[in-house]
Amino acid sequence: MKVFCTDFSRLSRSGLSGCPLMEDLYLRGDHTLLNSGKRVMITSWMRGLSYMPQLVVRMDRAGKGFEPRFADRYYHQAAIGLALADRELLEERLRSGMDPGLSYSFDGSLALTRFLPLEELSGASLSILESDGAVQLDEPLESLSLPSRERINEVVSGVAQLFLLKTGDCLCFPLWSGYRSLEPGRYLFVGEGDMELLSIGIE
Repeated sequence: MKVFCTDFSRLSRSGLSGCPLMEDLYLRGDHTLLNSGKRVMITSWMRGLSYMPQLVVRMDRAGKGFEPRFADRYYHQAAIGLALADRELLEERLRSGMDPGLSYSFDGSLALTRFLPLEELSGASLSILESDGAVQLDEPLESLSLPSRERINEVVSGVAQLFLLKTGDCLCFPLWSGYRSLEPGRYLFVGEGDMELLSIGIE
């Protein structure tokens, strides 16, 4: 299984024509995937932790080289993810020329909700919350707006021009323009109304 990621700046442009999408494309290993309810350790080699919500689209059919108008034949489900990164160390690694996939990836650095039909997520009222305990205490930070179906199709097709996408492969779409720092002892939640979809703790 491959997990394709790219930077927000590429996805937020008006179009991908003439845009070197592959320059910013990198792969996370499947060891980075983390289920809801788990905890993430800030280890001694880390200088801090930041997070960014993502839409993670999962392929349910193999394909390569298809046009955007056919892209939605190859996926139906998606999940909300929380991508975690040590931003200071990450920037150092990228400046030194380290492969972005290695720079971004550590065990459990992409927490995922369960996969649902994309239509259900697109029509949901999604929000992200922080808390200093397992019970949600804070007001939602903000609602999560998902990319349009046209944008998803455009990026899926763009990746499929160079890679054979296989069943189970995932594509990540950042939902914020940047990462936000997170303190040890905090919990992160993704909710739909009053229903919890995802929770992770930071130690």
